[in-house]
Amino acid sequence: MISNTVSHTTPPDTTPPSPPPTITVTSVAPTTISIAWTQAVDDVSQVWTTLFVNGSASFVDRLGPPNATLFGLSPATTFEFQVSVRDAYGNAVTGDVLAVATPAVTDTQPPTAPADVVASHRHDPELPLFWTQSTDDADPQSAIRYEVCRTASYRTTRSGRAGRPSIACRWAQRRSSSGRSTRPATCRWRATVTSDCTEVA
Repeated sequence: MISNTVSHTTPPDTTPPSPPPTITVTSVAPTTISIAWTQAVDDVSQVWTTLFVNGSASFVDRLGPPNATLFGLSPATTFEFQVSVRDAYGNAVTGDVLAVATPAVTDTQPPTAPADVVASHRHDPELPLFWTQSTDDADPQSAIRYEVCRTASYRTTRSGRAGRPSIACRWAQRRSSSGRSTRPATCRWRATVTSDCTEVA
């Protein structure tokens, strides 16, 4: 025997998350701004966050911690930040705009060159790389970033083991938060990679 059928329409969710997110600055440098914001919660679903920078979405519907760091900014420039949070039904709440000005570049001394670049055992398609950290007279090591540029070619290695891929790597100098950089250091290592230039923290 089959029971009777019961139908019920759930009421729509029209309540946005709350409270509106409030942005604060956690650090600022000539080319970098770090911000954080208060979390909004919803009574029905999880929430997704969108960060706007000068009116354009920097990331959309992000899940994760309520903070962000923007790199490669222009010194002596004002940037406007705003955070919008929505629930699963599209109800959204948007916080106030926060204007943050990056300072002018006053430190012109670049970081020291990274040294002793080595690679661990290669596991296709990745090649882990390690090097000695750079130092700077003004910025802590946590505020300095690396740019790793690589160009691949095949050739016999110096040890004479023919058929092994060899790479001529140009490791671009570490760059500080003020945008300073120094002359790239050059290394050679066995690897197989595609011509590329990747920024890593």
